[in-house]
Amino acid sequence: MARRKRKLKVAKRLVKVHKRRGGHEKYEPKKLESSCYKAGLSAQLSAKEARKLASVCTRDVSSEVKKHKDITSHELRNLIIRILEKHNKDVALMYRAIKEVD
Repeated sequence: MARRKRKLKVAKRLVKVHKRRGGHEKYEPKKLESSCYKAGLSAQLSAKEARKLASVCTRDVSSEVKKHKDITSHELRNLIIRILEKHNKDVALMYRAIKEVD
């Protein structure tokens, strides 16, 4: 029996992320999932483990973001780190380090 991939549920209304330099963009769960996946790989997780962690983190963050009309990139980053710390402190540390370089 083949497993069906679960699609991410995206908020029906547009959630704006306000950037540091004054611009804004819509919240995109795929961008979040990709950066969490890269942080997992950097923390020496297997690709399968990193993918699973990224999916869980994206789900949890998205459910929190849905509660807001808009959010700053700083608030979003702190939320992601807080959720990653619940699941894997090493990945949270790598996420923080990767984002400080960007």
